[in-house]
Amino acid sequence: MRTLFLAAFLSLTTSGAFAHGDQVHIGGIITSVSPTAVSIKTADGKTTEVKLIKNTVFIRRVQNSDQPATASDLAVGEKVFVHAIPVGNTLEASEVKFSTPDRALAKSPNAKGL
Repeated sequence: MRTLFLAAFLSLTTSGAFAHGDQVHIGGIITSVSPTAVSIKTADGKTTEVKLIKNTVFIRRVQNSDQPATASDLAVGEKVFVHAIPVGNTLEASEVKFSTPDRALAKSPNAKGL
């Protein structure tokens, strides 16, 4: 099941940013985080900044389940998928889903690019 989630997550994050309805979706790796914004490097090498607002919902993926989280739980290097609303020239996050890389999996000799 972990492999299935990882494959689905990676397939979504490799596309970078795409639109759905009135929201933009950005997936990738967190490169910087502050109390008001997160920067995400997508698979195509572009970095996008998304503002964190008071209504942003944070969800951490832990061992096949989603857990409530806060902005202070975000860290550089984590995988992230953001639903954001364009507001003028900025993006405001409505939902931020993230997961910490599995250290045991990353150390595995069979792990490639994790």
